[in-house]
Amino acid sequence: MNNIKKIRKTLGLTLEDVAKRCDPPTTAKQISRLEKGERRLTLDWIMRLSKSLNCLSSELVPELSQNKTVSGICKRTKQARIDSGFKDAKDIVAALSEQGYVITLDTYYKYENRTPIPHNLIFTFCSLTNVNIEWPLTGLAIDNTQFTVDNIKTTQNTITLTKDQYIKLLEKIAFKGE
Repeated sequence: MNNIKKIRKTLGLTLEDVAKRCDPPTTAKQISRLEKGERRLTLDWIMRLSKSLNCLSSELVPELSQNKTVSGICKRTKQARIDSGFKDAKDIVAALSEQGYVITLDTYYKYENRTPIPHNLIFTFCSLTNVNIEWPLTGLAIDNTQFTVDNIKTTQNTITLTKDQYIKLLEKIAFKGE
């Protein structure tokens, strides 16, 4: 569940006010649907709404708090590996090695148990496991349309992101201010 309505009411804003504050602007009906869970709250919407309501993404969606986010990323990393047919962690380590990444099995186990997979591996990992970049990070799926976060652009199959952009994306998702 989300806290859009709670935060909006606390700020004394109407649905129309929030809709106008979104960049790009949207409709009051759209905001209402997001509040009620009638429309999927994608990463793009979380970012737009947190900016328009001047709050953290983890305030909008409590499930994105730092501790839950880190453990969630680790759990989803393991789930993606298993669901994509890499039954054993050594198999994904070998596949990553074939892509030019040298990591030990012990290091990889850390990504499934206590620390998020690093920026230089996340895109290759997502490609190998056939998951969208947003899912390991947030547990939210994006639709197949393009979304933009600042100058970060992605489609279902292509992502271009620098290390700084990746860190900024993580901060916007959950780590900022926590």
